[in-house]
Amino acid sequence: MSKTVFLRSQKYFDISQIKSEAKTKNIDSKIFPLLKNPNFRKRLNKHMFPKKNEGSNFIQVKTKSSLEFELLWLATFIKIYKEPLNSFVIMQKEYLSAYFNAEYEQCEEILDTIHNDYGISIWLIESYINLYKKLDNSYKKSEKFVDSIIKSNVNVIYKISSLLLLLKSEDIVSPTRYEIELDRYIKNWVIIKDLKLKDYIYYKFSMNLVNQKLDLGKIMSMEENLSLIDRYHTAIKVLIDCTELEKVSVNLTVVNKVFSVLSSIVDDPVSNYLKVKFMKSSMLKNEDLINQALDFYTSGDYKNTLEICDRILDEQPYTIEIYEIYIKSLLKLELNSDLNDKQLHGNIINTTLKFYDLKNGNDENDLDTILKICSENANNWWSWKLRSYIYVIYFGTKSIKELDTIKQGFIISKYIKPQLLSFIYTNTSQRNEYIGKIFNNQSITYKVHEAYNASNISLVEKLEIDKNRKYRLLANLHSNNNNFESALEYYNLIDTKDIGINLFEVSLGKIKSYIELNNIDMAVNLIVDCYFLNRNLLFEIDNFKIKETIVDFNFKSDNIDYLIYIELISKYLDDKIFENKHYYFEDFVKGNYIDFISELDCTSSKYEMNKIIYLLKNYCDVDTMSKYYLFENYEEVEEERIKICKTLGVIDCENLEKYNDEIKSITQSIQIKKYSNALDKSKIYVDLDGIKKQVYKKIKDNFLRLQEYFKSLKDKPEPIVFTSENSGENEIYKLKGNKYSDIYNDIVYEITDSFLDSGEYGLNVYLSVGIRHGTLLGQLRKLFEKDNFLTLFDSNLKKYKSNIYWLEKMEIQDSEIKEYIDSILSTFSEEIDRNLFDLKDSKIQVSTKFNDNVSLFNYYINSIELFVLFTKHANETDLTFESFIDDIFDFLWKKTEVNLKNVRDYLNNDFKQILIKQIGSMKESLNEYQDSVNLDEFNQKIINLRTDLDYQIEKVSTWFTKENVIEIDNFTVELPVDIGLEYAKSINGNNKKCTVDRNIQPDLQIDGKYLKWFVDLFITIFDNVFKRSGMKELQQISINISEDENKAIRISCINKVDLSIEEITSRKAALHEKLKEINHIIESESTEILKRASQEGGSGLYKIVKIVKYDIKPVNSKLEFGINDETKEFYINISMGSGGIILENFDH
Repeated sequence: MSKTVFLRSQKYFDISQIKSEAKTKNIDSKIFPLLKNPNFRKRLNKHMFPKKNEGSNFIQVKTKSSLEFELLWLATFIKIYKEPLNSFVIMQKEYLSAYFNAEYEQCEEILDTIHNDYGISIWLIESYINLYKKLDNSYKKSEKFVDSIIKSNVNVIYKISSLLLLLKSEDIVSPTRYEIELDRYIKNWVIIKDLKLKDYIYYKFSMNLVNQKLDLGKIMSMEENLSLIDRYHTAIKVLIDCTELEKVSVNLTVVNKVFSVLSSIVDDPVSNYLKVKFMKSSMLKNEDLINQALDFYTSGDYKNTLEICDRILDEQPYTIEIYEIYIKSLLKLELNSDLNDKQLHGNIINTTLKFYDLKNGNDENDLDTILKICSENANNWWSWKLRSYIYVIYFGTKSIKELDTIKQGFIISKYIKPQLLSFIYTNTSQRNEYIGKIFNNQSITYKVHEAYNASNISLVEKLEIDKNRKYRLLANLHSNNNNFESALEYYNLIDTKDIGINLFEVSLGKIKSYIELNNIDMAVNLIVDCYFLNRNLLFEIDNFKIKETIVDFNFKSDNIDYLIYIELISKYLDDKIFENKHYYFEDFVKGNYIDFISELDCTSSKYEMNKIIYLLKNYCDVDTMSKYYLFENYEEVEEERIKICKTLGVIDCENLEKYNDEIKSITQSIQIKKYSNALDKSKIYVDLDGIKKQVYKKIKDNFLRLQEYFKSLKDKPEPIVFTSENSGENEIYKLKGNKYSDIYNDIVYEITDSFLDSGEYGLNVYLSVGIRHGTLLGQLRKLFEKDNFLTLFDSNLKKYKSNIYWLEKMEIQDSEIKEYIDSILSTFSEEIDRNLFDLKDSKIQVSTKFNDNVSLFNYYINSIELFVLFTKHANETDLTFESFIDDIFDFLWKKTEVNLKNVRDYLNNDFKQILIKQIGSMKESLNEYQDSVNLDEFNQKIINLRTDLDYQIEKVSTWFTKENVIEIDNFTVELPVDIGLEYAKSINGNNKKCTVDRNIQPDLQIDGKYLKWFVDLFITIFDNVFKRSGMKELQQISINISEDENKAIRISCINKVDLSIEEITSRKAALHEKLKEINHIIESESTEILKRASQEGGSGLYKIVKIVKYDIKPVNSKLEFGINDETKEFYINISMGSGGIILENFDH
């Protein structure tokens, strides 16, 4: 006999010690003797049903426990507390009846009683939160309740649970969003990691969990300190997972022992599934109201079906099993529901009824409504059933196969209809057992199940049931027996009303039959027709034969259904299957004897109007049409899309506003591309007017002396002699003249220096600001970043970060090989960056040295060139400062043209080959490990990289052309905002997503000559946002532009930042100092701004000052910026005088 464990005076006990000493075979003998001790019983009661204000002294067992042991351990306590558990279930049902009937005051009283009698539980927390949401939709009561949980002494799992359940209850949190947030919380909450609760939280709170490797024994042991109610609920789920879903193998003897205990609990899962699964004889009453309702429905007596269902709903409105027959009986009798939407069951049933209205276009919203209800009430068995029922009517039977939670819902249901039974119980004997235990063998429902399960067509034909239901059952059986012609015969006998009610089932059966009979045209037609009746069948059918037919072009080219089917497949299943869908588009156009789709006669009766609208709206998009061989350029494609939108505006006038918006968007896109391309080719810029004004002051006196000298030469010419320095290839000719030739040379050098290096106006500052400052690196590095080929340099570790993305994709098992691969990828990142920085810091630089073979912008001027210029000007009869300096500018522009060609040649040849060689070297190194590494996807992405490389380098090379004047009279400020945003997104990687809240004064018309500078301004602003906000996924930007009463243009840009408190504090202080510095420099030594703006890197704030002050040149300007640490937002405010910039009296 085992020894009873007590501590001092037997007043306390150590349940942890008892559990650690217990074995599978002696649990009862360890626990039951202790029950004789009143102190033990009192203590045990508190721990089985802990109150909100009471903590638990149980200690979690750290030794690994088997699932069999945990089940038997828990069963012992369920055996002891079966009466309180049954009482809880009764009160729970009372609560649900009140909750479904919107009797919320009564609900609160019941919940308070449950808490007083049975303590806290996850079910209770969820119920309180949902109830308080009904009583106060501001969430204040719910939040107050959760706050009381957080501050109480309850187990930490309840505190975590309350936060997750509150999140789930929020109206804006859809089930999908909840799953995303749940995953994020699990990964980021330190407490979950510290307590190793990850698997437990997933198992208890995720409805989408698909993980066969969870340690269910450990999950059960995690609940040692929780209420017996929670542990009981978890045990039910674990038993279903083990015995039916076969996630874990459990000893059948143990399962039977646990069930023998659970059978004493009168609850849905026990009564429905476990008794069917394990009891030897039927435990369900044949006179049960549900069975009566089923019999009436089966025999076609829909009036009595409704009467019985109403009785059931009055008493137990949470009986989900009858919802379908209730709804279909209403439809059969063409009656409306009398249920009130304020009642939960009324809301569910009325919302589901809309699904059967083929004119209802809000199916997705209705589905979301019901799934939200299921998600909010996930700790109730009825929500499992409802989710399963809704999934099947919306998505078909495949959802049962693919989602465990859908199968679980049917497993615990009282009734499963014959068409679904084989998906739940795959074995015939299991189905026979189910039918025998659930139904009276004399009932009509039993006979239907028996005949259908046996696939006995003659028995079904003899059944006295609704004829349409008989036809459906016979059609399904013939289809199951591969007799598809007979199946179609029966499907075609079903009347229109019944088809409407059972459209999903009937259509799927017919489509399957058409496909098997190789009548693909009819199958595709029915798929498309059903889609336009808001029934998407693609997920349920075998699309292989249809795809085969399409790939082989084995259909009439003018059959519109096939194009719509291709579009649907691309949208819902796989957009890669028909990547060449433009071929079918071209054939369709030819099949209609037209050249362009905009020429299609939409008024003819050849095609149904809804199909034409769908084709034009969805299939004929810019991307598909851009591959059509008759279009010579992208602009023609966009013009064709505009024509299509105009046609759609006529034939689908309800959506006219959408089509007009698309036309506006395309037109805007055309304009953005036009000016973006022009701006790309105007990056090489020199402000000649600014240089003239700057240089004139410096050379005025010397130029006047030259003028006088040139005049004197006409009367008294002087010889000019050349001498040579050095010899051989590097021989330098030097002009030996007089003091005036030296003056001339100094003037030319002075102009050249200003042309190149003037801080305000010179070429070098525009090279730096327009190309080297982020733009060049951003444009080229994004090539490699797009598919994660590059990582960033870790300045703390002094090395490049590991390429986790590809290390995981390559499925490397050997740790040593993984280290080698990591080294190869890091080396590649280092080499690419080194060459990109070399291009920026060495090649794209300006030099005036004779022997500089590195810088591609070389402006060395030799003596012969000086002599030619000197002679030209000496012989001019009317030399002015303007003509003189223009000649020097022309001379320098010619040198610039040569340099630009050198840059373009270098980029498209030498530089590209350097990158290609590095790619090849990396690939060669990786191939040494190809037997141990999965390189399939990597190699495909490398091919794409090579293609992109050609395009991007060609694009960058177009930047190096002499400025093009953008001819535009004026523009609204929206245009540079749009161009700047798109450009910033481009150089930071096209995956940059952002939302922009705009408040821009619509009548701000700006003089066209300022377009380049306003674009540069907004590129810099947005580029700063993308690079420095710290936002990982979505950039959030707000921009306001207006002209105030003082004739000042005010630009305000605010963006969210995702930075630590320490980082925000640090940046705020740094920005404050930078603002003081900028203001000081502007006031005292403004040329310093140009030096700072020319420096690559940094935030671009100096560049903004440079653009505003020296390029736009308003009368006055002001800049403010900083971080608001309360709202976690960066702000930048710019004001500038609008005089001469904004056009006055523009009639907009």
